[in-house]
Amino acid sequence: SEIGTQLDAGDDWLSPWQDIGFVFPWYTEEYEQVRVCSNGWVTFQDYGNGRYNWPDEPGPVAALFVNTFDIDPREIGAVYIWTNEEDTFIVSWVDVPRYGNADHRTTFQCILKNDGTVAYQYGPQEGINGAEQNVGFESPNGERGASIISEEANRIDDGLAISIGSPWTSLTRWEPKNG
Repeated sequence: SEIGTQLDAGDDWLSPWQDIGFVFPWYTEEYEQVRVCSNGWVTFQDYGNGRYNWPDEPGPVAALFVNTFDIDPREIGAVYIWTNEEDTFIVSWVDVPRYGNADHRTTFQCILKNDGTVAYQYGPQEGINGAEQNVGFESPNGERGASIISEEANRIDDGLAISIGSPWTSLTRWEPKNG
């Protein structure tokens, strides 16, 4: 967040197009821009709004569902983007509260690499146990993807990282170590 660009995110907000800084391969397509939703997801296609959890539009969604649930960065927390213009693009949701409850906050990020790999990383989850959160991804044609975590309590913790490898034949989940 210190070197990134803060987006003017609001409740149920979907950003204008953001330049990735390089060509990002996602399944059979290549993208140079994304749109960022305040509710914890990123899309490579043109969807109309930032609805809670998933894009509204019917049909396939070329998207990364990093930590989707109803969060609201209007007054507390922020959403940032950063790119080195070569091989890394990062979206960070920092200390953003659950809609209607500023005591429940989450920090997480989505990292895109120019080889088509994606990483989701999670920071502090204050008062949020994951029972409303969804994590996953989908291909441009809607035929591939995964629901990694679907409204499961105590699955998202500070230190959790999920790596989605290219060519999307592997998915690895690392659990934080206690002690």
